[in-house]
Amino acid sequence: MNLEPARARMRRRFGPEAHAWMDALPARIADLARRWALTPGEPYPTGNSSVAIRCGDVVLKLSPQVDFLAEQARVLRMYEPSGRVPRVFQHEDGAMVMEIIEPGTFVTEVPPPEEFAALMTDLHAVGDPAVAERDMLAYTEEFFDRMESRGVDIGSSRQLRDELVATQDDVVLLHGDLHFHNILVGPRGLMVIDPKACAGDRAFDAIDYAMAAPDRVKELAKAANLDAERIAAWRRMLHWVDSPL
Repeated sequence: MNLEPARARMRRRFGPEAHAWMDALPARIADLARRWALTPGEPYPTGNSSVAIRCGDVVLKLSPQVDFLAEQARVLRMYEPSGRVPRVFQHEDGAMVMEIIEPGTFVTEVPPPEEFAALMTDLHAVGDPAVAERDMLAYTEEFFDRMESRGVDIGSSRQLRDELVATQDDVVLLHGDLHFHNILVGPRGLMVIDPKACAGDRAFDAIDYAMAAPDRVKELAKAANLDAERIAAWRRMLHWVDSPL
């Protein structure tokens, strides 16, 4: 098993301390494989904060972010009735086993507004915002701080964020990171992975769609029963961010 590409990704994300975690990873994988009856294959080539390994008809995901992975497991299990997420079969500190999504190809073109609207609607219908570890203020502040530490001028984003939060009246459990690299084509249509859940305005989950297809926002809003102006306003809040496609 070649873990060196994953080591490079983990070091970029977590710094030099990632080496100790990576050094211990082969033994951890072997232990989990024994206890959970897994047959590990090769790691997937993607993932900024985790290592995912195909193990026959399931995926083993490991991360040094123990609390965050636990949160993902909770949210995925809550979203399971939607049919839009992989099932979580096992979880313990820093590791979980999930259903494989087949064919599992990432979305590379803007989905039709009706399909994306149905995805959001299905997710938002089953989640409980009380489960979220963060609200919209905390979620966006974390992002703003990270961008400012990189020298990005976020301009009036905080003011616009405050106005949108003050007027939100439909708070749900958001996926929170619904960019197209987290959306796969699966047996049940569009499916999602890697939630960064927060409690907030339903329109927020449409930001990345609005980045990629600003001319289709009105269609999306109509299909999802959302306010097109709010989607556009959330998009303006992140005016310096490029399209995810």
